[in-house]
Parts: sequence; structure tokens; C-alpha cells
Amino acid sequence: MRRIYQNGAALVGEDFELWEDVQLLVEDGRIVRIERAAPRRSGGADGGALPEEPETVARGADGAPCEVIDLRGALLLPGFVNTHCHLPMTLFRGLGGGLPLQRWLSEVIFPLERELTAEDVALGARLALAEMIRGGTTAFADMYYFSPRIVEETLAAGLRGDIGRSVCSFDYEGDANGLADFAEARALFREYNGAGDGRIRCDYAIHSVETCAPAFIESAVSYAAADGAGLLFHLAETEREVKACVERYGRTPPRVFADCGAFDLPRAVAAHCVHLTGEDERLLAEKGVAVSHCPSSNLKLASGFARIEDYLRRGVRVTLGTDGAASNNNLDMFEELHLAALLAKGVSGDATALPARAALRMATREGALALGFADAGLLAEGMAADFVAVRRDALHLLPGEEPVENLVYAAQGADVTLTVANGEILYDGELRTIDEERLRAELKRRRR
Repeated sequence: MRRIYQNGAALVGEDFELWEDVQLLVEDGRIVRIERAAPRRSGGADGGALPEEPETVARGADGAPCEVIDLRGALLLPGFVNTHCHLPMTLFRGLGGGLPLQRWLSEVIFPLERELTAEDVALGARLALAEMIRGGTTAFADMYYFSPRIVEETLAAGLRGDIGRSVCSFDYEGDANGLADFAEARALFREYNGAGDGRIRCDYAIHSVETCAPAFIESAVSYAAADGAGLLFHLAETEREVKACVERYGRTPPRVFADCGAFDLPRAVAAHCVHLTGEDERLLAEKGVAVSHCPSSNLKLASGFARIEDYLRRGVRVTLGTDGAASNNNLDMFEELHLAALLAKGVSGDATALPARAALRMATREGALALGFADAGLLAEGMAADFVAVRRDALHLLPGEEPVENLVYAAQGADVTLTVANGEILYDGELRTIDEERLRAELKRRRR
């Protein structure tokens, strides 16, 4: 079905130029046309424009019927791209609060994860997908277990996903394919990469240098290179990780991954990157490694402050992620936008650091490019129809000047009124692809 979205404003193109009163034509999952609407006919009692009731069906230039979606009072923008999360960790939301990272993992998260079933993972992923859809996210990267179930939930929900089976090798240093978890990762790639007409990408996922020895990482990377896959991984998240890595291997975590060939893969997305040296920053910039900045999680776990302004100055691609809901505790990309922009200013001591448009680009276009979805992240003709609408009349967004500033510093996930991915409406005040009441009932039952 072709659809025309009209009567709203939109942030168009690479520079998020504000267009008022746009018409956007979507067909076969693509933005076929985006243009400013023609002025309405005049002739009202006061000489002004006559009010027009929105049509429900119109016809395109070729005469074919189009469903018309009225966006009056809304602002269209590209869908958010969450470049680092662990979807099923919604099941652990709020657990272990107040603990530092290592205790949180060893005392709370790892013991719980050992008890998870495939059904648990599917349910937690569905909850996360519902939350992200409501908050305007249209694409994401995920590292977790029972990944085929996550892929299936993503296909049913309608989002784009870059999904990897997270692997920890610990003391194992043999051929990566000899480890059952990595064999699962390879099977995931073979079965699901490219599924959903390209909505699903499967990359390999190495947990970190803390849980995987360099010999294993090098072996895993060789398989990824042979498959043409990318790599998702945690990098330099804590001072403890960096110190232990230098003591054990004589190198920083980025240098370990680089020496293992990870940075020569088609894609490499490094989560956190809180504690990088200047040489690390230059290395990531030179190799085109994308950083997934997760400010909420880094703050909650007291991991530190990533010097994003320095990374950008050196040419590092920076994107935004939420991390898992267990360490955030939500998947609201508006919060990450807000925090990322504020922290860049506070950490650098420069109020001009990370302008609003640059922050918004990190959350949309840069994330799409980092995950290999080159045709997403922009409102432009020929691009994938992945976009959201945000109400403009919320009290905290009025009087409405400078809409990009308001999106970054004032908007909230609850302001989203429409989420479209691959041309399909996933949310328009109610979830279209997930049964919310059934989800609530299943969560209540499984929680026991």
C-alpha cells in the first residue's frame, strides 16, 4: 500500500533542514517523494486559506490510490538507531541497583542469566522491542544469547536489527569454532543474515578483552572476515578493564582488538569506549571504528565520562546506544540524546561542544551507517522509510522555536505519536505489531 504523509513538518536531509507542511510519499518501504505541499486555496471569510478536512485516500501522480496519513501538529524525523543494547535484559530492569559494574555482573546478572530459557529471552526481547517502537527507535544492534529467538521477535515486530550471538571464551584459546557458543554465532549468521528483505543483519559479537583471550579474538575475527561480517564488542568500558589489559598483554584494549584484525572488518562497533588514550582515539579514527556512546549506563555504573568531543575532533564516528535496560534502566533514545549533549559540554568545559544537530545525527544517520544500513537514517528521497513523528504541542516543547534544540534537550519518548520502519506503521498511538495486553500477561506469568 502506498501512503502519503501530509500536513506535518519534517527535518529533511543531511542537515535536518526544517520543512513546514510537507508531503511524503512512501511505497515499497521507500521514501519515493518528499516535498513542500502547495499552498492551500484561498477564499475563507477572512480572505485566508480555507480549512480542509484530511482525506483518507488520495491518488499519486500515476493515478494509483494512496492511503493518506494526517500529521497535523507533528514533526517528522528519522527513526533512532540504538547501536548497543541487550534486549532481553529488560527482564532484569532495576535489579542490583547501586552496585559497581563487576559486582553487579558477578553477583546479580551472571547468576540470573544462567537460569534464562529461550522463552525468557524471546519475551524479554519482545518487551524491549515494544518499548523501543513506542520511543521512536527503528533500528538497533544487539548482543545476547538465544539469538535466533531475538531475530524472530524482531522480524515479527518490524524493526531493523544487527544481531550477534555474544561470546565469552574466558580461558579458551583454541580455534574459535571449537567453542560451542561461537559455533552458535556462526549458525546464526548462516541462517539469518539478510533475513526480512535485508532488515536483519547478523554480525559476530565478542564480549570484551576481559572475557576473551587475544588468541580467541584473532580466530573469531578470521571467521568474521571470511563471512564478510562485522563485529560488535565492548571496549575500554572501565579503568579496571584497561589497567588489567595493559598489565596482562602490554597493550590497551583497542590495540589488542586492532592487532587481532578486528578493525579491518567491514564494520566494527565498539560499545562504551569511556577510557581511551589519544593513541586509541587516533587508531579508531584511522580504522573507521564506530563508538557506541552509552551515557546513561556509563553514569549509572560509575564507569566514567567518555570524552566524545575529543573523539569527534579526531574523526571518530560516534553513535548512541542505551545498553541493556538493566543498567539504564530504559531504552529511551531521547534520554541518551539529552545526556550525550550535556556531558559533552560538561566534560569539555565548552558550551559549544556537540551542537544539537550533531547529537541528533549521532542518534540517527551515524548509527545507521555504523550498522551497515546505509539507506537509513535520513529523510530523503530514495531512502528507507524509517521515521517517527513527535507531537509539537506538548507543554514542555512550547512555544516551539528551534525544534532541533527542543528534540535534543526537551523531548521525551512519550512524545512519539508515530513510528514507521521499512514503510510499515508499527505504532500510531497503539502498537500495531505487538499485542501489548498479551505481552503484559505473559510477563506477569513468567516473572513468577
